[in-house]
Amino acid sequence: MHSPVKSLSRHDTSKRAGRRMANVNTERLTPTGKRQTANKQSNLTKTMPEKTGRRARPFSGNLAANCRLPVVFIIFAPLRKAALLPKAAFLPAPLLSLAKNDAMFNRRFIREKAVQAYFGFCQGGSENALACQKNMLAGLDQTAELYYLQLSFLITLSDYAAQHYEPAIQRGRRQEEELEGMRLMASNKVVEKLRTDSNLSLKSAQYKFSWKDRQQDLTKAVYESLFLSSEGSSIAGRLQSALKETLREKPGMEELSEEEKDFALHKEFLKRLYRKKISTHPVLCSFCEERSLYWEADYEPACFWAYTTLSQMQPEGTAQVDPGWTIDDEVVVFGKTLLEKTLLHQDEYNGYIASHLTNWKPERVGATERVLLGMAVSELLNFPSIPVKVTLNEYIELSKRFCTPESASFVNGVLNQVAQDLQAEKKIKKSGRGLIG
Repeated sequence: MHSPVKSLSRHDTSKRAGRRMANVNTERLTPTGKRQTANKQSNLTKTMPEKTGRRARPFSGNLAANCRLPVVFIIFAPLRKAALLPKAAFLPAPLLSLAKNDAMFNRRFIREKAVQAYFGFCQGGSENALACQKNMLAGLDQTAELYYLQLSFLITLSDYAAQHYEPAIQRGRRQEEELEGMRLMASNKVVEKLRTDSNLSLKSAQYKFSWKDRQQDLTKAVYESLFLSSEGSSIAGRLQSALKETLREKPGMEELSEEEKDFALHKEFLKRLYRKKISTHPVLCSFCEERSLYWEADYEPACFWAYTTLSQMQPEGTAQVDPGWTIDDEVVVFGKTLLEKTLLHQDEYNGYIASHLTNWKPERVGATERVLLGMAVSELLNFPSIPVKVTLNEYIELSKRFCTPESASFVNGVLNQVAQDLQAEKKIKKSGRGLIG
């Protein structure tokens, strides 16, 4: 017997228009009643800072403005682009939760992907509900692949440095500081841990990608810009010199053995070089963004995720890289169920919302707000173990990233009214410790 979700189909005459949203103006009405027109080419003014050296690319918190063919994955809200900062205070909510969670994906990350997939479905980007669900899962797999690809590139870069380190010594034309930077990359102990990591080896074989076979020019470009210099010392050379001074003055270092100190130097060198220079290198960024739409959308999260893995590497252990995700993971099941329930009952949930739009017509509410409100109601009704306040807070945060500044208060007001009425009607039933049924 077929699952009921397969019977839902899209027969919308606006399907073609939805797929071309990257080239048209999208008129939206803010909760304050002001009309806005988001233009993909002219009105999205947030671009990458010039100092990163990356190709300027427009970003917007508006889901519709970022929609492109196929509509399966929407670009994140603007992140800090100058550097992938490790401090939690500077991290967007999805990245902060990734940094604190041992699982590959968590509910906050999955919730965002479900919203994006549902938005694509509503805009005609998916033929039916089953395709919509598959798009979300494909996006997760692509994000995971990019994470492993980033780590494997460090191995390739280390190999390239090893090939050129001895010849550079023999020629005797490089400064000692510059040669030390090459050495730290060529024989990096954290890279060696990555090289022998069973999880990374397994995933590299699974995704069948080799930097050596395909991107020698890319590796060469990154290496020469970081480890070679025509005048003075190289970027890597200056970094290792500064790190040695910093670690020498770090409290507790004197208690470590020489081997532990050496590993700490190698680890900190690779972390900082990756965060500041490798992950933001324009050649690597352009390659990833052009190879996959998913990678363009999730480049920053995958890089921070890789950086977190480097930060957690220890001298002992053979499987320190994340083992990946499966379709049976609790958070993935959560996302699939959330998306399926929303698609199956979207008319019912939209009815709840429409009845609480005081002095508003449903069609006047922006498409992004409708998507967020509909999925929030679905979560309120279908997940007894998630407290009402948690659900409300999560979707208010999503509205801050994907909608106009005024939308958060609008979404907050509507969701609070809907939640109160559904609780009064005994339609919301919560169970578990600390929850009222």
